[in-house]
Amino acid sequence: MNYGEKNMPKNMNTRLVLDSNEFIFGFLKTKNECIIVINLCRKKKINIIIPTLILDEVFENIKIETNKDFASRVRDLILKADNIEVIETLNIPLSLIEKYKSKGLKEADASIAAFAEWTKSILISENRHFLKGIKVDEFKILSAKEFLSEYGNRL
Repeated sequence: MNYGEKNMPKNMNTRLVLDSNEFIFGFLKTKNECIIVINLCRKKKINIIIPTLILDEVFENIKIETNKDFASRVRDLILKADNIEVIETLNIPLSLIEKYKSKGLKEADASIAAFAEWTKSILISENRHFLKGIKVDEFKILSAKEFLSEYGNRL
């Protein structure tokens, strides 16, 4: 159970997986804690790693909520940020995806959980299926509020 937490406050060696809602709520300015997390990312105080699945979800949802131009700008910001790494979803081991599907998660959520375990990252999510629905020992799951409460004063 190594979440890399000992390194996190000093040099942020631990990468965080931000679920799509963190980006959506942050960029659309609909949830204060998510706005703060996005601002920490933009100030390069945290390192993010996401699968392409999350990037696609962010683009599609922001496009629906606003317009294609704004969604494209958000996608470009994510892709150009040197503290955000985007990994092809197809690289996630299928055995890990199946593991989380067997715990009751739907395909996309199972892929995100598998990705967090595979990359040994901390998952930040507002998704109730992650926050209340499953118990995992392989990685840590926090809401944006919990993350800021635990680590915010050390960033």
